[in-house]
Amino acid sequence: PRATTDDLQRLKVIAEQFSAADTPAGAAQAIYDFHQEICMISGNTILPIISYSFSVLQQMLWTRYFELYGYKKLQKTTWELYHLIEQGDTKGAIANLADSINETISGGAPIHYE
Repeated sequence: PRATTDDLQRLKVIAEQFSAADTPAGAAQAIYDFHQEICMISGNTILPIISYSFSVLQQMLWTRYFELYGYKKLQKTTWELYHLIEQGDTKGAIANLADSINETISGGAPIHYE
């Protein structure tokens, strides 16, 4: 489904909270909220439940990512994703998420401590 003006406003507020985050835990909460909101906007009834079920783990992993790599790269891709959704570019948004997921799966940014 196409995101409404209210959907986009909620998503933008969360993206702004992520951009303003000054701690790894705060950034992790905001990026989790951003992706959870996308799940809700999508109209998929299962994905938000699955995501919520793993919310604590996701936030722990995001916190570790931010501790190791900082915020800039993910802030850039988050805003890119927001603008694709804002423009109604579903294929572009899906490609953006797929690229990010594939990079994560292939080990592009390991989150273990040495």
